[in-house]
Amino acid sequence: MHKALKLLITLTLLYIAYIACTYSFANLAFKQAEKSLISWQNTEVITNTEQYDKALTNATNAINWHINPQYLEAKAQILEWGVRTNIETNKQQTLTEAKNLYIQSTQLRPTWPGTWAALALVKWHLGEYDEQMQQYLLNAHIFGKNTKQVHIIWSELGKALHNSENPAHKALIAPYLDVVDYHTQHVKLKTHAKPRQPI
Repeated sequence: MHKALKLLITLTLLYIAYIACTYSFANLAFKQAEKSLISWQNTEVITNTEQYDKALTNATNAINWHINPQYLEAKAQILEWGVRTNIETNKQQTLTEAKNLYIQSTQLRPTWPGTWAALALVKWHLGEYDEQMQQYLLNAHIFGKNTKQVHIIWSELGKALHNSENPAHKALIAPYLDVVDYHTQHVKLKTHAKPRQPI
């Protein structure tokens, strides 16, 4: 009985140590991917394809070690940069993969407004003007109506839909023009706010 208990404790400790290691490896890989993203956001340039591939590998490795909303969104953002800089040649496929990563993130962290805003933007870049895009925008507003990213996305996307020559696009945003105005006013008040570059 004593030996069995000792074995159980040993196995439990080994399992805890394994989990701690996987979390550490995942976080280390994520930090490397995040470092690349911060650099690109500051310089608006990806130096070379190898830099992009390394960042994408780091994000993928982080996810393989541990499923975490931050890691999923880091990979999605890297893929968006790949499209933006023409490193990724299949725009639709790559943006769809990014969209699916954001959706997976919302399942783990459903009240995070930035994720819903990012989803609406990806839908825009994919040309998917539908009620799902509308719902993503609404979720972003509901969970983060006072956050900078939500202000910017609502202002940019809301005005683009409203000014569209397509009646269906106008109809998506027509019931929420007061919300568009709300966010647009906040963007004007925060002139330092820098919007995400269009793809």
